[in-house]
Amino acid sequence: MEPYFLCKGKEFFGKKDCVTYPSYADWIKDRIQTVLFPFPIEKPLYPQEPDHPDFVPREYFNKTFLLNKKLKQEKEELSMQVFSFKQEKMDLAHKLRERDELLVIEEQRRALEEVEEEIKKKHREHESLKVSKAKMERKYKAKIKRLDKQLQDKNVQFKEENTQRL
Repeated sequence: MEPYFLCKGKEFFGKKDCVTYPSYADWIKDRIQTVLFPFPIEKPLYPQEPDHPDFVPREYFNKTFLLNKKLKQEKEELSMQVFSFKQEKMDLAHKLRERDELLVIEEQRRALEEVEEEIKKKHREHESLKVSKAKMERKYKAKIKRLDKQLQDKNVQFKEENTQRL
């Protein structure tokens, strides 16, 4: 296939849609001068709104300027209030976290005290049981001694009676 060429008369313009050749650029410049590009502006089809003036009356400007200044001050005051409220919120959240931590610590302390009281109570019971055990041992040892002595006395008495009978 042969490449496509655009020609006007015998001039060579290059490949189709190619604007890099100087002869094509020169031809475009000549064409613009002869046809008088850009074309004259025609009246629009629809009526256009009239242009607003670039100037504003001094009174309106002053009112707008003062209103703008006032709004900027209000914005600054409101931003300061927002900042103070955010700071207060952060402080309250910090205090709440501290209180929660203190409550957890207090609850753990109370649980520890209850466990310590239970341990002390068990220790007291253990000590009282040891004391009562010691008392009972002494009491029964004394009773055993007394019964042993009675048994010995009875044995001696029985032997005496047996020896007398014989």
